[in-house]
Parts: sequence; structure tokens; C-alpha cells
Amino acid sequence: MKRLSGYIRIWEILITTCFCLILFQTSFQPWLSEIGLDLLFKSRPIKETSQSIIIVGIDEQSLQQLGPWPFPRSNHAAILSKLKGAKAIGFDLIFTHPTGDDSILTDAIENAPPVAMAVASNYQGTILTPGSYFSNKAKLGHIETELGLDGIVRRVQLYKYDVPVLAATMADSSTSPYGNHLDDDTRIINFYGPEFTFMYLSYSDVLHGEYDAAFFKDRYVLIGSKALALGDVHVTPYSKQHPIPGVEIQATILNNILNDSFLKELNWLLLAVSLSCFVMLLFVWPNKSETFNALLSGIFAIIVLLLAVVLFRFDYFFNFAIPLFILLVSYICLLY
Repeated sequence: MKRLSGYIRIWEILITTCFCLILFQTSFQPWLSEIGLDLLFKSRPIKETSQSIIIVGIDEQSLQQLGPWPFPRSNHAAILSKLKGAKAIGFDLIFTHPTGDDSILTDAIENAPPVAMAVASNYQGTILTPGSYFSNKAKLGHIETELGLDGIVRRVQLYKYDVPVLAATMADSSTSPYGNHLDDDTRIINFYGPEFTFMYLSYSDVLHGEYDAAFFKDRYVLIGSKALALGDVHVTPYSKQHPIPGVEIQATILNNILNDSFLKELNWLLLAVSLSCFVMLLFVWPNKSETFNALLSGIFAIIVLLLAVVLFRFDYFFNFAIPLFILLVSYICLLY
């Protein structure tokens, strides 16, 4: 009987392992991870954002006062003249096609704090970069984030198209926590809250001098679309009534870089907790009553959930959904 019991345990382990491996070779595993990450964001209170980051949003008010998009580049030049005390300025806008007032903007860039301009790709995969008349005056940074299986933004690649992400360009890699060694790794964006969590100012208000120049002193200023009509909006784990403007995602990435607060994945803990499920299946559950096993599994699941929630408060992502799924599969194999 002992030998038969040992064989049964081995088969239980093999069935559980094979089932998990088959599922994890599909899109099930990343989907499970994304669900767990979203739940952790929703369980965490809104965090305070850096007051050194300001977004100048092209909102409905700006469109009504200044006319249809795109605005003349002389308007952007005038905006730069209002931001001379800023630490760095980033345009989350694409400047690919030449216009008649480009020289006005390039002159303004020369007399402004460090300016970063956006690089992105279009639907055909062509890389869109500012013309040489701008790229010789401004730094470059890409503005693309990664979409999850459900279309939600959760991650960003720090280096792409031979340039850093726009936020890293603004932060200046020589002084950021990543030093001069920005890699092309993907980071999990540590969102602080839903849409409009960062400080927004209306583009038209800034253009018309509603804010004193001292207000922008030593601050990072991002300029980009806020109006829904402009289409640069995305869904994040925190999204509530509206999707978040793309420029606010760049502000979030910038805040993460300045504070070194990208979410850090604890893969070693994930492996250890997942293996403990197999240990219970192999050595604990077969020798105990059904009531004891159910109670132990429930306590184990609660501990895993609490551990994930607590670690998330300190910017660590423990992917609790995977070990809980393995626990469920292991327990079902034990019963049948």
C-alpha cells in the first residue's frame, strides 16, 4: 500500500506539472499575471506624485481658444519662452513635417532649458522622428508603451529605436538611478492613481501668461494632448471614468525614474511559493484529513495574498496569481 501511495503521489505531481506547463506555454500565464497586477493596483490607495513634474495639457479649452489642431509651431515657441526656469521640457508631440514657422521654434529651443522631442512608429512600422532642424537642437526620446493582451498599458521599454524613453531623456541618464547604462529591458510602470493624478495646466493658460515664470523653476514640464478628441489616450490598471492621456503616462515613467520606483518583480519568491505547493501535494496533503487540507490551503492562500498586498505597498510585485492557480490545480489533483 505504501508503494502504491507513493506512485499516486508521483502521478499527482506529474499531472499537476504537465497541466501547468501546457497552460503556461499559451497566453494564459501572462494574462494571469496581468490580472494579478491589476488587482494589486486596485487594492492600493492612490500615491502622491512628484510636485516637480507638471503637465501642460492641450485640452478642450486650448482648442476652443487657439483653433483646431495642430497648432502653429510659433505657439510652441511662445510656450517655451514662458518656461525658462524649468529643469527640462518634453514635447509628447510628433514634429515630422516641416512648416513655415519651424525657424521660430528652433530659435526658442536654443534659448530654452533642455528640450526633448518625441520619436515613435506609425502603423507601417516607419520610425517618425523630428526633422533635422529640430533633432540638432533637441534631445530625442521614444513615447511608445507596451499594450497587454487586453489592451491595457502596464509596461515600457526603456530603450527603443536607438533612443531612451522620452521621460529618461528628460531626466538625463547621467543623473538618473540608471546612470549612463539605460538598457532595452522592459519595466513595469508603477502608476500612482487614475487619470489626472498629476498636476495639469491648460496649454492656453500657460501661453497667455497665467502663471509666473518662477512657478516652473526647477520643474520638469511635459507638453502633450489632454483632450479626448486628439486621441492620445490609453487604459491603465487604475483607469476609471476616462482613459489616461499619453502625456500622463510619460509623467508617470518620469516619476518612476526620478524616484527609482518602477515595480520590481520578485521572481525568486514566486518560484519558492510555487514549489511549496508541490511540497504540500507530495508530503503533507496525502497524510492528512480532507478538512485539514482544506483549512491549510485556505490559510496558505490568505498568507500569499496578504504578502503580495504588503510587498506592493513597497513597490515590489509578487505575482500571487500563479502560485494560487498552482495551489488550486494541485488540490484538485489530490481530490481526484
